[in-house]
Amino acid sequence: MYNLLISLGIGAVLYILAAVVGGGWLAGIIPAMLGLGIGYFLLARRTFKQFEAIATGAVAELQNVQADPSALDRAKAQLKGAFPLAKWQFLINQQLNGQLGQLCYMGDIMKRRTTHKEAREYLEKSWSRDWTSQLTLAVIQYKSKEHDAALKRLEDSKSMGSGQIIYWGIWAWMAKDRKQDDKALSILAEALKKHENAAPLVGMRDAIANQKAMDISAFGQTWFQFFPEHFQQLPVAKQMEMMGQGAPQMNRAQRRAASRGVAPQQAPANGPFRPHPRR
Repeated sequence: MYNLLISLGIGAVLYILAAVVGGGWLAGIIPAMLGLGIGYFLLARRTFKQFEAIATGAVAELQNVQADPSALDRAKAQLKGAFPLAKWQFLINQQLNGQLGQLCYMGDIMKRRTTHKEAREYLEKSWSRDWTSQLTLAVIQYKSKEHDAALKRLEDSKSMGSGQIIYWGIWAWMAKDRKQDDKALSILAEALKKHENAAPLVGMRDAIANQKAMDISAFGQTWFQFFPEHFQQLPVAKQMEMMGQGAPQMNRAQRRAASRGVAPQQAPANGPFRPHPRR
């Protein structure tokens, strides 16, 4: 916001100077537009670089969160320290709320909390085009028995989340769980137009169509970051497989967490915090 105001000031000054020197108001238009555009670009880039530096530090904290749960609180504290930047640039406030909401939800899962009040408060103020935040909020709504609201949120966020298999999978699972089989199959049919032959989606579609149990483990660890309670519902053999026997990508701390029925936690599903620089 401040960046825009400063840029408008630069444009106004250049307009006046060019109009005076050029002898007419038309002479000031192009210099003013250039000053406004270039000034805003440079100021916005500076602010986003500051934001990226803070976000990078938060991501670094999260790399070992299973072994050191306090890293989550340190990451949250770093992100909260970026809120003053929201006065300078559009969208930073919404992005911070989204990332903090995801971290709060992660913390709730690690501590086995069944309510997500703080996470929800942040996520409700997140950017509507951040698919991860919208998906996380929909999951919280669904767990709070706000089934219709959760399904509507995913419907409204489809254009942002359509590139992600996990988005379609959770949306279809919710519809199926509400005994809306036709809706679930319609969702998966649309998903497979974009993700042709995606094994998790094909498997889910076939299971629903044939009235069989869905294999949610096909979506990998990402699924259990949203629904950690589903991990305990897996067959023991599948739990052991996903806990790391034959899967060396999981470290010892992650296997201990999984053995307690808590899916190994990572940074939020959309990866490093990436500010959106377009405004």
